[in-house]
Amino acid sequence: MTFPDVFEFLLRGDFDDDCDVDGYDLAEFAFDFRRTDCDLGERCEGYFDTDLDVGGSDLAVFAPNFGITECPVCE
Repeated sequence: MTFPDVFEFLLRGDFDDDCDVDGYDLAEFAFDFRRTDCDLGERCEGYFDTDLDVGGSDLAVFAPNFGITECPVCE
């Protein structure tokens, strides 16, 4: 069985699974921003597409969810 390289979240950008996208999640995203080795070593937080980096296209996915404090799917 193989697993996809891109992880899906109930709320994209909620890296700590607490049903919001807040400052903690932003810090996680910022830490990995501009990484280009998402196919090696530790998982890249914020790697939402298939281009092996955390960049502008990933920020475009993260940004709209930043500030969401309740995830209906989590309830």
